[in-house]
Amino acid sequence: MPVADGIANGETVEIRLEIRPEGNFAGTVYTLRYFQPDGKGSLKMEDGTVLKPNDRYLLNERRFRLYYTSQSADDSQTIDLYFEDNLGEYAAADLRFQCE
Repeated sequence: MPVADGIANGETVEIRLEIRPEGNFAGTVYTLRYFQPDGKGSLKMEDGTVLKPNDRYLLNERRFRLYYTSQSADDSQTIDLYFEDNLGEYAAADLRFQCE
């Protein structure tokens, strides 16, 4: 899903994600980790869980939403998302926001 590319200090953007595996293996478990190399903000899951950078979080669904709230007026903010399954496969998504 498209994600807003601009954000103001204190603003929250919704990030809709879906994991689409190449195969369907019974018992596959997915986790999420994130890092924020640029800017400052908070990331939380749709159930309200506030994520901490580099901690691993279990994803109970393949379709889910995250909410990023800017806590910075820096020129740009970046969050890097890492998805991993229990078979050792992973994928990454880098999201960049320009401050408005």
